Amino acid sequence: MKRKGSRLIYIANIAATYTGTIIGAGFASGQEILVFFTRYEKLSYVSLIISTFLFMYIGSKILMMGGELNSKCYAEMTRAVFKGIAPLINIYLLIAYMTISIAMFAGAGTLFGSYYWIGISITSVLAIITIIMGVDGILYANTIIIPLIFVFDILMFVYHLNVPMIDIQNSKELSTSSIINPIKSGLIYSSYNIILCIGVLVPLGNSVENRNIAKLGGYMGGVLIGTILAMSNYCLSVHMPHIYIHEVPLMYIAHKINPIFGWIYTFILWGAIFTTLIGNLFSITSIIEERFPKYLHNTVLICIVVFFVLLSNFGFSTIISTLYPILGSIGLIFVVYIAIYSLG
Repeated sequence: MKRKGSRLIYIANIAATYTGTIIGAGFASGQEILVFFTRYEKLSYVSLIISTFLFMYIGSKILMMGGELNSKCYAEMTRAVFKGIAPLINIYLLIAYMTISIAMFAGAGTLFGSYYWIGISITSVLAIITIIMGVDGILYANTIIIPLIFVFDILMFVYHLNVPMIDIQNSKELSTSSIINPIKSGLIYSSYNIILCIGVLVPLGNSVENRNIAKLGGYMGGVLIGTILAMSNYCLSVHMPHIYIHEVPLMYIAHKINPIFGWIYTFILWGAIFTTLIGNLFSITSIIEERFPKYLHNTVLICIVVFFVLLSNFGFSTIISTLYPILGSIGLIFVVYIAIYSLG
């Protein structure tokens, strides 16, 4: 059903949902930002600019395509865009959504420390309830959690403006080879994460009646993602190079500022994990609805959650550093194809 209502509210809701789908455990913990941005030091901002532009442009295009193609799930959009190779694209997307869901469960477990299984159990139950609520559940969850994450990141960033940065540049000269890697990293990072949110953006775009609202929501979401990335990247840069030894680097920084601030960040990080988890589970269940009768949907959802929880024992940082770059490289082809299709 197409949505009507306040223009600004729907733009903000779309932006929050877009951001929430991406700002998962790897992003909010700092692991993704270290791997794809901070390690390039000052050149990390080249990667950030590229990623932010792609988040804005491609994200808005996917939202509008969801409405134009009247797609209720990402598989309907891929069939329209990729024609004969759509089954291969859908397999890739399913693997990507499964991978990130497993990573989010692993992140939730790591967050609760010795109470690993309690944390995963709470996260699983709340995720199942949200998915059963459908698109509205996704919107409500993100509208509450994302503003809190944004405010917290602003506070952390402002604090670090007064913290001296360790000089690790050693007067390096900029060269073609040193610039290529940050550019490549920005492309891979944004490509993977854009693919990650297609399963949510397509049906969300279809639910918005005004095409311009969908476009502006994509733009606002891209700017919000880029802003949070830049602030987090700066905070991590201040603590280079020893920040690499920490499994959850931004939590380490938050605890270093103040123990209470650190405990608050625990909730913030869980919220980031939760918003990305529900986005990916929603993408997976949208495919389930095409293949199973309605009375089995909830049962299959529970089985999938249990399966992902068991696989999450591989470890959070291992999944981030190993699988993300591979899936991102493949996703870059996908993003280029969507850009060409939207111009056609």
